[in-house]
Parts: sequence; C-alpha cells; structure tokens
Amino acid sequence: MLQATTSVPQGQMSVNKDSNTSSLQTQALLIHHSRDTARKQWAKTEVLTLNGVARLFQTRWSTLVELEGFNKAWGTLLEFIKSCAQSLSTELALNALLERCKEVLAKFVHEERLSGQCPLPRSRMNEVSLVLKSVSVLISSLKEAQKSSAKVDKSIWKQVVLLYPALVQCVTCLSMEVRVALKEVLSQFSELIKP
Repeated sequence: MLQATTSVPQGQMSVNKDSNTSSLQTQALLIHHSRDTARKQWAKTEVLTLNGVARLFQTRWSTLVELEGFNKAWGTLLEFIKSCAQSLSTELALNALLERCKEVLAKFVHEERLSGQCPLPRSRMNEVSLVLKSVSVLISSLKEAQKSSAKVDKSIWKQVVLLYPALVQCVTCLSMEVRVALKEVLSQFSELIKP
C-alpha cells in the first residue's frame, strides 16, 4: 500500500491519503530525528576534530616536529585544550581527548617494555612528553575552572582519575624528558587527592 504523507511541524497531525481507497485519514506523524541539541552536536564535532588531530599527531609525529612552526601549532592546540577545559559545552570533547591520551600512554608503555634497554625514537619520547604536558595543562585548567565557580562535570573528573594508572605505568620510563613531564602531571594529581 503506497501512502503519501505531508510534512507538518512536530506535535501536529498529518493527513495521509490512502492511494487504494482514496479516503483521507488523520494520523499522528512519527518523526525520527536526532534529539541532540545544537550544543551536543557541536561538542561531537569537537570530539571528531580532537580525535583527528590526535591521530594526525600520533601517526605523523616525526614529520610534524621537524616542520617550521611546529611549536606554535602545538601551543595553539594546547590553548584549545585549555579553552575546552574551561567551557561547559565541551564535556564530550574532553572525554575523547582524555581517552586518546590514555591510548597514547598505553601504547608507549607497551612499546617501551618491548624495546628493553634500547631507547625508543626521540620523536616518540617527544610525543609522550607533550601528551603528559597536555594532561598537566588540562588538569590545571579544570582546577581553575572549578575555582572560578564553573561546574566541571563529574564524568570529566572521572576520566582524569582513570588516567592515573596509565601514568603510574610510565614511572619506569628511561627518558628523562618523559620523567620530568610525568612528575609535573603527578604533582597535579597530588593536589586532587588531598583530603
């Protein structure tokens, strides 16, 4: 049975014409749509962007660090992370960012264990060091946001706490650069766990 349905605003009725009987029937219009608000959709866009940038940095790290202006680009990314941390509309983006940091750290720990006493490539050490610095900036920004009466979602703090085991696994790292960045992040955690 073929039916033609006219579109009307949500909550109103639509008129269907049954092509076999040529009679008019009134039925409720069922509309399938995303219930996400524009704010949630934008947050998902931020998540996709941050995930894409994180993948780009991870897969092309050695090439990127050699580019002129890399430090400026990295600084811009850190500023974006900081602004995300201080914005109430970016919980999803922060969750994705924290998850990505956890993945990078887990991969680093795994690769370092496989390498034994042989150091990992300098570019890999730089990547992990910068991820650790990013986490430190993020935690610091979240604390600042909380102090300025902005409410930081509990799910964000939970994600931050879930990073702790991955950070602890990095303690045995051979790289001094990574250990210095790790110490900075762990000091941010020491303030979080004070009674």
